[in-house]
Amino acid sequence: MKKFLCIACLTALISVNAVPATARSTKNIFAREVVKGILINIGSEAAQELLRAMFSSSPEERRDAFTDGEYLVSIDQDEGDFIYYGVNLETQDSITLRSATLESSRERQVYSWSNVGYRYQVAWRPNDPEVIRLQVFSDTGRELLYRLLYQTE
Repeated sequence: MKKFLCIACLTALISVNAVPATARSTKNIFAREVVKGILINIGSEAAQELLRAMFSSSPEERRDAFTDGEYLVSIDQDEGDFIYYGVNLETQDSITLRSATLESSRERQVYSWSNVGYRYQVAWRPNDPEVIRLQVFSDTGRELLYRLLYQTE
């Protein structure tokens, strides 16, 4: 029950907000604390990296994370390899994927990872850096997931 309430609060708090700026900043602090608690509880590699990305006191370790209230994603680069860290905040499932392929143009960068019959794809547009598109495809090419994720504060 406690887990359900946390998830319900998180979903409500991260959704589109129509509240004054002062209330929004309080809401964001609360939502970040809820996310932090969920990630600590999960404890996986992906959750640990997302904690580091979002909450590290070291600017060198901090990087962007993106969410829609259900999915939380961050991408890291390690010596030319792009690493995908993803957590489903509702189910607490997590995944870490390495060895991305990158298709890049001036308008869009598309990162793709393969994982046992699935392809995870993140598209990012340099002219809209606060939004990414997350897609998951089956090995037959059928789209299983399509989500727009927004940069966390």
